[in-house]
Amino acid sequence: GLNLVMIVGGVLTAALLARGIRHALLFRILIVLGLVAAIVMFQPDMPRAPRIAGLVGWMLVYGACIAVVTAMLPRVVANPLPGAAAAGLLSQVAALTTFLTPYVWMPILASGRWPLFLVVIAAAGAAGILLFPRARDEAR
Repeated sequence: GLNLVMIVGGVLTAALLARGIRHALLFRILIVLGLVAAIVMFQPDMPRAPRIAGLVGWMLVYGACIAVVTAMLPRVVANPLPGAAAAGLLSQVAALTTFLTPYVWMPILASGRWPLFLVVIAAAGAAGILLFPRARDEAR
């Protein structure tokens, strides 16, 4: 079910990129939307319906972020052979991150230290924005 939501996020992202929205701008917007979804999804005492809506939003943004980063690969790696290696590395990093991050945030949430969780997700979002490559030809 939720994997389909990720696909929708990717398709919507492709449509936005095809219309000329800048990769970096879209990525920043997605990071903010992801932070909002995470707050709704993990906030203590949040009722079930908004929590599920937050999860759906999170998966939509996750799929969209993967699409933006993948779409950026040809601008970062011009040669097809290293491009394929970069795509494989991107896939492995995403899988490893998905596997490891619950070991970071689950203990924080289990301890009831909600403000620390907000700091962690805000820092992760800021790191994503800072590390996102800037293409020379993206100044449209």
